[in-house]
Amino acid sequence: MHLQVSSYPWILGGMTKRAVVAAAGQDQDVATVPKGARSPGLRTRNSTSDKLSEVLSPVEGHEFVSAVDLVADSLRRAIARGRIEPGTRLRHEEVAQSLGVSRQPVREALRQLQVEGFVLRMGSRGYAVREFSKTEVAEAYHLRWLLESEAAYFAAVSDRQESIRPLMLLNSGIQAAHEMQLDAEMTRLNSDFHRLIRECTAMPLLVQLIDKIWVGITVMTPAVIPERGLRSVKEHEAIIAAIRDGRPEEARAAMREHIAAAAIDYYHTQGVDLPQSLRSRWEGVSHTRKEVGRISEAEASQSVSVTSVR
Repeated sequence: MHLQVSSYPWILGGMTKRAVVAAAGQDQDVATVPKGARSPGLRTRNSTSDKLSEVLSPVEGHEFVSAVDLVADSLRRAIARGRIEPGTRLRHEEVAQSLGVSRQPVREALRQLQVEGFVLRMGSRGYAVREFSKTEVAEAYHLRWLLESEAAYFAAVSDRQESIRPLMLLNSGIQAAHEMQLDAEMTRLNSDFHRLIRECTAMPLLVQLIDKIWVGITVMTPAVIPERGLRSVKEHEAIIAAIRDGRPEEARAAMREHIAAAAIDYYHTQGVDLPQSLRSRWEGVSHTRKEVGRISEAEASQSVSVTSVR
């Protein structure tokens, strides 16, 4: 099947489309595709509107971004950066009051964050922020490193040349969104970039397995870590080139480098080195060894905290 840019089910908002158009120099139609919900555990704690108002500022309307996206972006950033602690309950009326919006976009935004794995539904009591343990974060990075590198390998084997232009367009959109400081749109484009690669494999089970781990902190690094977005663009270029040229081993290596670099950047922002559990798994692999050892104690001491991992 010939893959048209206009027919691929990207998860894009209006402003993302403008970012892509600005980067590509032409218009494209886009559609929406849902993700599957996740169900991790959490510890709950009460929240008050006063507490939320301290970390959430009223959102400002935007010509090209919906109220739902504005609310979801505000909450997502606050959660990812640790400003709203794990277990905090998020009630519709409290969030709406803090952000200066009606409850309807808050309802939709919280449902969206539930799908993304950031919050859990608490029945009639609203939602609560999910808690990610150190073990969960490390395991998610390792599973992505394993599975997405295989997806890149088989994408290169599949000789799906029709996917190259959409991948390049998505990557250009990520760069444009980064330059425009559109973090939510950059996250969505990055998600679509990785999804398109795994869908090129024509391996539905592999796609489903990766979908299940594409939630939470590990997929937010382009938006919440300074300059991670631009580094991702460069790393994506290497992946695209290997897939385009039909070099599966290089595609696998480039994806492993990409995910390892994202993990290292994440832990760098925590002021710590890569966990031993990941270091021991990765440093024996030749094309990842340089990334595993990249952060020195001096670099780590200069980092800025983004969010706590408990």
